Amino acid sequence: MVTTLERSALGDLRSQPQHRLAEVVDVLHESAQGHRDVVVKASDLFMNFDEACLQIGNEALPLQSWALSQLGSKLGIPGNYLVKCREEALELLSINANFWLRQQSGHLMLRLDGNEVRAVLSTRYQSVSNEEVASELARVLPPQTPVRFELTATHFELQVIGDGDGTEDSLHGGLHVTNSEVGCSSVRISSLLFRTICLNGMILGGQQFTWERRHIGRMALQQEIRGEVDRLLGASTETLGQFRATARIHIEGPMEVFRRIVERFKLTVDQRDAIVLAHANEPGSSLFHCLNAVTGAGNNPALPLERRRELQEIGGRLLELSEKGRRWLD
Repeated sequence: MVTTLERSALGDLRSQPQHRLAEVVDVLHESAQGHRDVVVKASDLFMNFDEACLQIGNEALPLQSWALSQLGSKLGIPGNYLVKCREEALELLSINANFWLRQQSGHLMLRLDGNEVRAVLSTRYQSVSNEEVASELARVLPPQTPVRFELTATHFELQVIGDGDGTEDSLHGGLHVTNSEVGCSSVRISSLLFRTICLNGMILGGQQFTWERRHIGRMALQQEIRGEVDRLLGASTETLGQFRATARIHIEGPMEVFRRIVERFKLTVDQRDAIVLAHANEPGSSLFHCLNAVTGAGNNPALPLERRRELQEIGGRLLELSEKGRRWLD
């Protein structure tokens, strides 16, 4: 069983697609062995100052950082304030949380991993587990389909790698899957372009390339996924030529393009530096090289998963803009 207060990531979305879809289902099944949900009256909860955890009767429940932030949101307290209090002012954390817990009249659902609270959610939340998503994919696709994945305390990301286009610099169509069991994101499957030589993934967006469902209400997961996988794989394959064509579009100043991208998408300094580094590793003056630098930055080990995914999504957005005749952001 895998359980720690802040679990290290399982898998690595920056690596070769060395896993098989069936293996990932097994990994997710094992990681979920300690998961359980508890519905409690909010006013029955108590923040234990001595142990910095939630108390239900005699049971002490340590809070993972995301869960503490969610608790703050439910109580009308800025989540980052509570996280900072845990680091520097435990007594102040307890005073704030306990006062507002006593004012609550409704119920909360606590998602637990062992005795650790990994999420604090509304009772309306209808979870779709990571294992369910991967299992449904394994019913549609061959179990030995090559994939790469990453599982953190808050997110599950999976990239399915389809057949290559047969060229020396092999491009593959595929799928990018995102899910969160703790309220960070909906279930989302998007078309993916994958470049073998550099392990870069480009996530395509828009209705043509994406299927998405929220964790509210019941969904016919099996029927919906079955109906979308072939469509999204086909859409990714059809886009390979469009991506290759960007190599014929000359860019006078790649660094100026990167500056505009950073400004337009409000990227962090670390993301900017990762883009510049990726371009230095594979320099060039075409739009292809600019897009490749953005998606290549999505493999940078210094960036957290969410920032890396964002860069791969921006790569897809820029490819869409190029199709509309916009070589760079104006």
